Amino acid sequence: MLKSMLGCCKVYISESRNRAALESIERAAKHFSDAPIVNKFEDETYDRVGYTLVAKLASKPTGDPCPLRMAVLAMVKAALETIDLEMHCGSHPRLGVVDHICFHPLLGASLDQVAGVANSLGADVFSNLQVGWGAKIGMLGAEAGQGTPQVTQGKGVIVIGATRWVDNYNVPVFSTDIAAVRRISK
Repeated sequence: MLKSMLGCCKVYISESRNRAALESIERAAKHFSDAPIVNKFEDETYDRVGYTLVAKLASKPTGDPCPLRMAVLAMVKAALETIDLEMHCGSHPRLGVVDHICFHPLLGASLDQVAGVANSLGADVFSNLQVGWGAKIGMLGAEAGQGTPQVTQGKGVIVIGATRWVDNYNVPVFSTDIAAVRRISK
């Protein structure tokens, strides 16, 4: 009996106000029904949106395209075609139109499996979309990456990686008491 394994991917795009661009990105993902968007977080202040996708992973490499990688690649392509970073005005620091892509193992999958998906996506992004990328595997350091001869200001670069599950929270603290803020953040 084959054991089911799931992988998750979080895709952060430097845009939240351009509805046409977001619809194009989401439409691109919908072509891959085996890797649905299960969450969308829009941050208008940062002018950034985060998507979470989940899909089954093959227990062994099969040569078939990974639906999770294909859905994310389609989203990246749509984002690069519809967003110009030079027009971006959010307050969040960013590296590119697609700022950060992180794969996470779920339900029986290993970090090595999702790292393989991350590296494969990075190679596709570099060779097919001509965007530089860097990868972080685990939380230990750089594993791989490639840059393009020219990084355009309108597109930037992408950080692509894999780590165990991490969740992010933006918690506003309205205080000028730095010591109190430090205590709260621990």
